[in-house]
Amino acid sequence: MDKLGWALLVGGSFWFFSSKFKNPVHLLLTLSLQSVLGALGICLFNLVGQYVSLFLPINPYNSVMVGALGIPGLAVLLVVKYWIGI
Repeated sequence: MDKLGWALLVGGSFWFFSSKFKNPVHLLLTLSLQSVLGALGICLFNLVGQYVSLFLPINPYNSVMVGALGIPGLAVLLVVKYWIGI
């Protein structure tokens, strides 16, 4: 996707969420905080999981999923990782 496509996608998403939510800045800050907490949760999981050979990479997608869904999100990531066989 070129730069114009990304700009339209980001702008359209921002417009959609700003029309649906009264304070889009609050939504972005909440999502950012949840992402950081999700990354910390994955770090803790990796510290404990190293003893039984379990590992999840820390990237923005995994951080958001674990931050938004919590422990069920972590479980979903593990199931998908070992189901696919990565």
